[in-house]
Amino acid sequence: MGVFKADTWGGMCPQDTSLTGAGNDIPPQSEDCLNLNIWTAATSSRERRPVYVFAHGDLQWSAMSRYDGAALAREGLVVVTFNHQVGVFGCFAAPQLTAESEHSASGNYMLMDAIACLRWVRRNIAAFGGDPDRVALAGQSAGAAMVFDLVCSPPAHGLFHRAQADGGVNYPKDPNLTWLAPKYLTLDQAEAKGAAVMEDLGVSTTIQLRAVAASELLTHSNDIGEYTLDGYVFPKTYTETLATGSQIDVPFLTGNNKDESRATPGHAVELATYTANAQSTYGPMAEGFLKLYPAADAAEAGEQTNESIRDDERVSMFLWGRQWSAHATSPVHNYYWTHTPPGQESQGASHGSELNYMFANLYATDLAWTDTDRKIADTLSDYVVNFASTGNPNDAGLPRWRALDVADPGVMEIGDSFERIPLAGTEAKLDFFKP
Repeated sequence: MGVFKADTWGGMCPQDTSLTGAGNDIPPQSEDCLNLNIWTAATSSRERRPVYVFAHGDLQWSAMSRYDGAALAREGLVVVTFNHQVGVFGCFAAPQLTAESEHSASGNYMLMDAIACLRWVRRNIAAFGGDPDRVALAGQSAGAAMVFDLVCSPPAHGLFHRAQADGGVNYPKDPNLTWLAPKYLTLDQAEAKGAAVMEDLGVSTTIQLRAVAASELLTHSNDIGEYTLDGYVFPKTYTETLATGSQIDVPFLTGNNKDESRATPGHAVELATYTANAQSTYGPMAEGFLKLYPAADAAEAGEQTNESIRDDERVSMFLWGRQWSAHATSPVHNYYWTHTPPGQESQGASHGSELNYMFANLYATDLAWTDTDRKIADTLSDYVVNFASTGNPNDAGLPRWRALDVADPGVMEIGDSFERIPLAGTEAKLDFFKP
């Protein structure tokens, strides 16, 4: 199998040292980060294999062992992982940058990097046996947010044909219980933030700005980091795009994990804190919430916190799918990951715990994998290959994964079992979270 691989780290951002070891030791940082990795088992450029382009999460890089694409390549995909600018480097907007842009826009460079990668794939992937007309764009965590945003970005039209977002539907933080898209700034707001940073740095031109050391720019990471309604990458907000049906209408696969969005095994919450959280989160709906998720002590408060978060996660996915499907004709397949990797019982089925299974690359880590883990990886990776190939995760040898049906709510459990499960523990809980 041929591999084109660049091991440079994908951008300048704080490092997540919990990911070191087992092939994840952090490589040197560099602003020269716009590179990609390709895994292919094609023996000729005349082959036309489906292409799987994957965006890594925050505080990560594309050559991490969890993103090793060799197994998926052996199963028939051409796998591409890419690096991109992040944080202050990926989102900096300023009047001077807008003025020099042919699109009169600035900010959103992280997404422009992804678009540049997709354009490169369209021009060049045939040389690696890939089909430029069968490209699946996928991502996890911050990479999932990129996928959700790129389906709303006009410059990305025609560059991908399926979309997969893992761990991208977040726990709602307002009493309307709607799915929350990433936060946007207007171009004026983003430029004002950038101008303030430039003033603090003592620079007034783009030449001077580009001469500032990366380490100095990193001190302003908390000041810059939001997407911008720049009129080019984002002419509309996420909600406005879906409401008008102007998103890129492609088959979509998305889901969440059992132990994320603050849910965690052995969750401990003081009873008074639990009640106060209900009041602050749900306001006038808090009384109804506490009747559905009652707790008499700290142990029950922790259990009910977990149960409510998990119900809300699954319903949130459904609400997003309903919003998406109002104008899109392509199907949505939603999932709920439930399996805990070996040795990670304290974390559970946590954020990102599905990745090694999804890439079928259990060989890339040193966990004590079992036959059960290998079977789960085989099944999940088969779904991924099918989806990238056809836009449908199903085939005759797999448990049937039904597409989202707005008239019949449910979600596909992936992990400890492979079957359709309810969105919430009871109909009353479903009604609470589903307006």
